[in-house]
Amino acid sequence: MLWRLPFCRMNRHRADKATIAWNGTWHVATCPDCGKLVRKSSRKQYWKLVPALAEKNAQ
Repeated sequence: MLWRLPFCRMNRHRADKATIAWNGTWHVATCPDCGKLVRKSSRKQYWKLVPALAEKNAQ
């Protein structure tokens, strides 16, 4: 969905419901629009990019 990419650039992602998992601290998932690893914002309804988790999973 190309219309969602600007939201990814503003760090507001969606989660692929098939990839949502609890890692002990956050709910994490993959954004279907940009393919990056994201976590659930604590009190908001949107998902945020977590660079530390993305780097750890890339290795």
